[in-house]
Amino acid sequence: SFGLPSSVGMVLSVPLAETVRHEHPKVMLRIMDAMSGYVQTWLNEGAIDLGILYDIAGVRHLKVTPLLVEELFLIAAADSWPHPIGPDGVALRPIALRDCAELPLILPNRSHGLREMIERFARGESVHLNIALEMDSLTQIKELVARGSGYSILAHSAARRELEAGEVVLIPIDKPAMRRTVHLVRNPVRPVT
Repeated sequence: SFGLPSSVGMVLSVPLAETVRHEHPKVMLRIMDAMSGYVQTWLNEGAIDLGILYDIAGVRHLKVTPLLVEELFLIAAADSWPHPIGPDGVALRPIALRDCAELPLILPNRSHGLREMIERFARGESVHLNIALEMDSLTQIKELVARGSGYSILAHSAARRELEAGEVVLIPIDKPAMRRTVHLVRNPVRPVT
């Protein structure tokens, strides 16, 4: 059983399922998709074998392997961003976190790793975020953003489909750049086969 944050699940779950089924047909794979706070709870409780986590600050007894570093972007409705956008759907000019904080943001609640990380960056810059709405569903966050109901801060992978469909644009964040490490995590109490 493998727990994936929704942003990773959108990119990884189908290729992972197909690969495991093709290359290891005797392995029964169960993939669970949820916000990272839930994935960490499942790992702590031993409900899953493996998980992907971003924030490992509170992880003490779990085995952690860093996988990659990803950048976070401001996500806006494609028709609401007034500045030039490249052919890949990414803004040509970055935005400072201080300027992001003036926009109505749609973020998960504080129990989720993404929100906590964004809050840490904001505190480090003495910035107060304008949280217009808390939503614990990545799908609904992206739909609200695409409809022009607010903005969010997400990884490229989390908004890949909406970006390809031309529904949203990505704006790089600088001052400071917001990056997070993706970790493969397992509970050492669970047997490894």
